[in-house]
Amino acid sequence: MRLLAERRTDPDSNLRKIKILLSALDRAGISVEYYALDLDKSELQRTLAMIPRGTFKHVSVHGLHGTYDDGQRWLQQHPHARKKPKIVLSLGSTIGSFGRPEAADFLARLAECVQGEDTGSVLLAVDGCKDGEKVWRAYNDAEGMNERFIANALKHANRLLKYEAFREEDWTVKGEWHSDSGSHDWYYIPLKEVVVEGTKFLKGERVCAVKSYKYNGIDRSKLYRAAGVEEVLAWTLHEKDYGKAFRFSPDPLRAPADTT
Repeated sequence: MRLLAERRTDPDSNLRKIKILLSALDRAGISVEYYALDLDKSELQRTLAMIPRGTFKHVSVHGLHGTYDDGQRWLQQHPHARKKPKIVLSLGSTIGSFGRPEAADFLARLAECVQGEDTGSVLLAVDGCKDGEKVWRAYNDAEGMNERFIANALKHANRLLKYEAFREEDWTVKGEWHSDSGSHDWYYIPLKEVVVEGTKFLKGERVCAVKSYKYNGIDRSKLYRAAGVEEVLAWTLHEKDYGKAFRFSPDPLRAPADTT
């Protein structure tokens, strides 16, 4: 039996992506334990309820409540997890949210979860499109859904602060494609001078909210080299803009063999 572990970062997916994979494994009669890791316990319970007990015959679904570090420790130290071959999943293009050096560190830490295992693997989703016009249209949709999603963070901040620190009429949101860094960035821009919790924001000042880095073939090769992993299998669309690649940690990251 193989163990699949995923760090959930897409709360709107409702396990939609992973359910496709789990359904295929179940139809193939492959016994798998799937563990979803999430910091938000209520959200974890809600999404796991989307796959009720009895949905699969060969696949069991479980939740892990905690941080990424908690999940890593569980995979490496828990007796149940240690004795099983493992695949760590990151299917939401999460790696694009990190700066490029931080992305390499993130991938290396994923590989550490399965180091020393001949069958240990990482299944990673990467967005490879660097066509600036296409990327900008994807993030700046005509309906303005992404813009409203980014702007909602200011409302959430008000809820946390328990007062209207960020007035909706004082701010605008703007998305930009940067070809030099290969990223699409969202910014909060004050329409006038604003002071929040003692911090002054000048009119027109751009406050970065989200960065989404894209990885073409050259970028991916640099990423894997920096992380100390190698690509074993890769699946992409015919345009090669988006795909999921199957990777594992090479010998340098593996635990030394027992020579006693």
